[in-house]
Amino acid sequence: MESSTEDLQKHVRTYLMVGATLFVFTIVTVLVRTVPFFDFGVPGVDAPDIAFGLVIATFKSSLVMLIFMHLNHERGLIYKVLVFTVAFAISLMGLTLFAQGNPIRPHADVIEHLHVSDVTAADVESKAPGAKAEPAKH
Repeated sequence: MESSTEDLQKHVRTYLMVGATLFVFTIVTVLVRTVPFFDFGVPGVDAPDIAFGLVIATFKSSLVMLIFMHLNHERGLIYKVLVFTVAFAISLMGLTLFAQGNPIRPHADVIEHLHVSDVTAADVESKAPGAKAEPAKH
């Protein structure tokens, strides 16, 4: 398959434009994190900042997949696999959020209050200031 110089220049121009776009959106991501003017919501990292960062990351990864990995010329099966992958990732994130509301977790603090002491009263008295040390009797 022969390619003309114009075709190659078109591809090079496309790659350079995508690279510049990725660079610009990387800078925007850093600005959202560091510059208060680009900060959404309350100062500091919060949910809107994270959501905006994830939107930017999704856009950038889509560009990489479509242009650099040449998925824009693929058949429908690859898109079905990608949709399944995204659905699987979202379901795993949902399971993580579901685990935060786990009903077993609030009962874990009860176990923390139940202490079985290995220290006897004689051990405590022997460690007290001014007490003479005696050999431990076990």
